[in-house]
Amino acid sequence: MFTLELIYAWTASSLLLSWLFGFIYPVLRTRILKLPATFASQVILLLCLLPLMTTSLVLLLYSHPALNGYLVEDHCHGDICGPHWFFMPTSSTLSSGVEIGVIAAFLLICIIITRQSIKGHNYKRLLKELTDKDNERPYRIVKSNRITAWCAGVWEPEIYMTQGLIDKLSQQQVNLVWAHEHCHAVNHDNLRKSLVHWLTLHWPNKLKRTIRRDFSDQLELSCDLAAIHGVIAENNGAAATSVETVAEFEQTINLLAKHCSRDEPLDERKLKLRVELLNRELKKIDEINQLSITKSWLLAIASIMGFVLWVITVAGLLHPILELLSA
Repeated sequence: MFTLELIYAWTASSLLLSWLFGFIYPVLRTRILKLPATFASQVILLLCLLPLMTTSLVLLLYSHPALNGYLVEDHCHGDICGPHWFFMPTSSTLSSGVEIGVIAAFLLICIIITRQSIKGHNYKRLLKELTDKDNERPYRIVKSNRITAWCAGVWEPEIYMTQGLIDKLSQQQVNLVWAHEHCHAVNHDNLRKSLVHWLTLHWPNKLKRTIRRDFSDQLELSCDLAAIHGVIAENNGAAATSVETVAEFEQTINLLAKHCSRDEPLDERKLKLRVELLNRELKKIDEINQLSITKSWLLAIASIMGFVLWVITVAGLLHPILELLSA
C-alpha cells in the first residue's frame, strides 16, 4: 500500500461523502434546528466530521483482507482476484488527472488550514501584547473605548473585554457578559467553529454559508442560556429555568446581543425574535429533560446501529467507485 494511494483514497472518499452530506443538510436542517441549541450544534459538527470518520474506518477495514472479503463483492482485475486493496493502474490520462487533482486538493486544504492557524496564532500573540491581565479578573482588558467582549484562541481560548465595556456596565452586567464568553471558552467553540469552517471549504458557497451560520447561531444561543442561567442562579441561590419578568429578559438578551457579538444593536423586531428563540429553547430543554431513561437508551442504540449500517453500506460502494475513477 503506497502512501500516495492512501492519501488519494482517503481524500477522494472524504470529499465524496462530504459533498453528499452537504446536499443532504438542507433536507435535515429543519429537524436539526428543532433540537436544543447544544444538541443541534453537536449534530451539525458530527455531520461535518462523519465523512472523515467513516472514510478512516472503512479504509481500516479494507486493509484487513479477512474483513475486506465480507464488505466488497468478489471481482478480478486480470490476474488479481480475491480481497485486495484498491486497484489503481492509472491507465488513462483522465484517471491520472483525477488522482493528481485529488492529491492537489489534499495539499491545498492542508496549506489553507496551516495558514489560518498561523494567522490565528499571530492574532492571539498581538492581543496579549496590547492587553493587560489582572490576576483578580478572569479576563484580559483591552484599552479601548469600544463596548465589546469576545473569546479568542483556538487551543487556549481567553476572554477579552474592552475598558469601555467595563466602565459602562454594572458589575452584574459585566459578570453576565463574562459568563457568555466563558461558555465559549470552556466549550472550545472557536475550535469547533474552525473545524466546521475547514470541513466545509469545498462545499458550494450557499450550502457552506448556511451551515456555518446555523452552527454559529446555535453556539451563541446555547451560551446566552448558559450565561442567563448562571447569573440568575448565582443571584437567587438556586438554579433558574426562566427570567422572572419579560422586561428583564429582554434587557438581558439585548445586553448579550450587543456586547457578545459583532452584530449591530438589535431593533425591536430582532429583539422580539431573539426573545422568542430563547423562550423556544427553554421549552426544548424541558422536553428533553422529560425523556425517560428507556427512550434515551433506545435512541442511543438506534444511533449506533444506524452508524454501523452506514459504514457497511459505504464500504460496499466506495471500493468500486474509487477503482472506477482510477480505471
